[in-house]
Amino acid sequence: CKLADDINEITDILNQYICEISRMLSHLSVGDLTVSVSKTIPFYGNFYPIRTALNKMALSLNTIFDQLDNTMKTIQLSCDNSITQSRLIADNVKQQVYEIDNITNLINKITVGTEANTECVDRAVTFIERAEKESTIGCINMDKMMSSINNMCTSTNDIQEIVTPEAAIHERGE
Repeated sequence: CKLADDINEITDILNQYICEISRMLSHLSVGDLTVSVSKTIPFYGNFYPIRTALNKMALSLNTIFDQLDNTMKTIQLSCDNSITQSRLIADNVKQQVYEIDNITNLINKITVGTEANTECVDRAVTFIERAEKESTIGCINMDKMMSSINNMCTSTNDIQEIVTPEAAIHERGE
């Protein structure tokens, strides 16, 4: 009967080990990393390393999940920074588009003004060309008139020379 009692005691101890290992693995499988091996269950002999391994596994998983949490926070912060930078870039692009529109409008106004000035200059050139032609014609007519006046002066002088000697004879009483 001593053998039966020893077998029953070994069976009870193995059953406690199995229940404790199952409890630990069950908690770990659902993400409960606060679980640890019960201190009321003594692990003897070759089972003591299993107890140590279960506690290390919980601690290791806890460390891994803490690192994952920190990594996720870092990634979230990077994403938030990227979103902020993207918004700043988008705002800058909008501002540049606005400025380009303003510059385009100014260029269009300058183009319209330049076209109007070109039309005015073209009309002025036309008037200047007409004035130049009229001036040339006026100069030709002035030259003709001066030539006529010179001819008249010459004729007047010729007449005066003819008239003057006769007038001198008349004056002397001849």
